[in-house]
Amino acid sequence: MAINKMRLALDAQVEQGTSWREPRESVVPTSPRAQEQFREINKAYGDQDYHGYGEKDEQYYLRSTPMERDIMLQAAEITYRSIIEGYMPPASVDQEVQAWEEEHLGAEWSQQNELQRQELLRQVRMDGEKTPAWMECVAHMGDIAWEMLEGGDAGERFRKLENIDRNELVEQFRALNFKVSVSYYGRCGAGDRVYGFRACIGMFQIFIRDPDLLKIMTSTLSYTITGHDYNRNSLTSITVPPLPLERLKDHKDIGWSFLRNALNAFVVQSGGVGYGERGDEQHSPNCTNPEVALEIAKLLVLTSKAPAVLVQLVIVHDEVPENAWMERAELKAIIPLALKQCDVMDEVMPKEQMVWMHLKFMLSKGPYEHMSGAPRTT
Repeated sequence: MAINKMRLALDAQVEQGTSWREPRESVVPTSPRAQEQFREINKAYGDQDYHGYGEKDEQYYLRSTPMERDIMLQAAEITYRSIIEGYMPPASVDQEVQAWEEEHLGAEWSQQNELQRQELLRQVRMDGEKTPAWMECVAHMGDIAWEMLEGGDAGERFRKLENIDRNELVEQFRALNFKVSVSYYGRCGAGDRVYGFRACIGMFQIFIRDPDLLKIMTSTLSYTITGHDYNRNSLTSITVPPLPLERLKDHKDIGWSFLRNALNAFVVQSGGVGYGERGDEQHSPNCTNPEVALEIAKLLVLTSKAPAVLVQLVIVHDEVPENAWMERAELKAIIPLALKQCDVMDEVMPKEQMVWMHLKFMLSKGPYEHMSGAPRTT
């Protein structure tokens, strides 16, 4: 029982990405020389010819397989029980890891674990894990999440606007934007933990009338999901409780948050009246920008083939169940506003007609029509 509880806690922590660091000062490659140096470093590790960890050195065992984590949990239970009962558990003699596995766990266990480790290393090599670009982009997303998220009474929640360092967010995105634009491994690192995506979804809501921040954030997300289905699918599958709600430990991601918040930000930045607004509110000057609306529209179009989006854009037109997540009904109300603003933007920026056409097609039709052109039947 104790092992199962510990395993569930570990899996929840890994899934939710609740691994926090102290904020660090980042080096932003904004000058042409610094950007060229980053390209040379990235090229030296080679997105095509990077081979990951070497032979069975310390790095080889840096990541644990599921079988190894299970043994760690069992060992932790034995250790904790010995502390409570007041006895010293026996210690093994110093020997190689694989030799210890074969002696205490059996040759069959060791062989099966080796197969898992080879698969783990294949994934590491494919994503460029531990390369400079990967590590720096993981760190940038962690710093962004640190600025946007905090621990609440029972779970994770967004910080209040007055407690967020906007300048830090801008600097982090400036650095991250360049790196994900030139490095596939950088994109892998940026999407490795989804807390960064959760923070970005919150920015669509909290900074809905901050065009400068929205522009750099949206551009960075577009680079991050371009040619990277895993990142695209992760971004669109997240469910983020809005303020003052908190994301609890047993929270289940069912989507809706990205579409709802990004689409509402598009409506506002294109000059429309956003969801929940009356239209007669007083806002600061220059709080909207059609160029930002264009960036958001391009990002939305990039997600049009994500499985979660394909499903959500069908069922959103159905009657909303009483127990449905709140953002489903909100998205249903936002879609007509967004379609109206697409027509407005088509007149404001006629050169971008293809973007507006694709976005309108995406919002007004379900996935079956996307793929076959056949009308939807219910």
